[in-house]
Amino acid sequence: MSNSAAVTDIFTPSSSSWAHSPGCDSPEDSKVHDQLHRVFSGESPPRSLSESRQVQLQVEQGPYIQLDAAPGPRALFEGLLHAMLGHWSLFKRGWLHRDVTFSNVLLLRQRVACPAFTDFEATKNITSCVGVLASGGDRAVNWKLDQRELAKHRSGTLPFTSRQLLFAWGLGEPAVHTAIDDVESFLWVLIWALLVSIRRRGELTNCEQYWLASMTPRFMGDSSRTSILQNMPWVFASGWGASRLILCFRTVIEKWGDLLGPAHLEIVELVDSKPGEAVPLDRYYALCEEYYQKYIEAGLAELSKLPETWEEVSL
Repeated sequence: MSNSAAVTDIFTPSSSSWAHSPGCDSPEDSKVHDQLHRVFSGESPPRSLSESRQVQLQVEQGPYIQLDAAPGPRALFEGLLHAMLGHWSLFKRGWLHRDVTFSNVLLLRQRVACPAFTDFEATKNITSCVGVLASGGDRAVNWKLDQRELAKHRSGTLPFTSRQLLFAWGLGEPAVHTAIDDVESFLWVLIWALLVSIRRRGELTNCEQYWLASMTPRFMGDSSRTSILQNMPWVFASGWGASRLILCFRTVIEKWGDLLGPAHLEIVELVDSKPGEAVPLDRYYALCEEYYQKYIEAGLAELSKLPETWEEVSL
């Protein structure tokens, strides 16, 4: 079996294949869902780049929209949380996605019923799905293999890559791409989605233009990314330089940002502290599960507080 993941086109919160459900209007819709929501399997051959592009076309022409086309802030964030649950479902099967991006986190045009997501206490009442995580082609890997060997193979899309990976790469050092790096990527996808949503419906402030520019490959690095998180608390506290939409997500951004330091520190100490020794996979899994749960719980706690429509937010 190849070390590269084989492909599922779309990862959903559900841990089993989706059949025709009340969320599908017709057998044709059901066929699309069956085709694009197959459960991840390690037995299939890796998906080629050309096949991945075909899948992307299917996504664009199918029942999906990008985050900034959401009907409102709440739907945008709920879809992102569901994509994160899809990422977790993939991880617990032994695979790490390694390419969480704005274009890979998609919203369903309509809510689809799914089995209750009982992995975490905070998610047990989730019985429908509005967001999915598209495959990154053949970038996913079996994380149960030698972690240090995997560090030789970089993966990710720069604007959404974790600060820890950017810092290591900038020094020319190998760095193990862990689930915590992917979880951080969801924060950058959220910030990017909010900024492009503002640009789509209004006008970015000077501060927001700076943030967006700092996430582009030309200007981006771990220092520019760090500066975004460092100056956000001041911007939030002063109320100057940020649109109301960004301020609506203040608590989420602060909570997720505060989790990054401890999460990366614990995972790096586990993976990199004893060169030559095997990474204790049970501890690695438990640590990642702990932070998935913290991120999901923090997000769900704020979800109902977000505006339902863009009209409720004066950009």
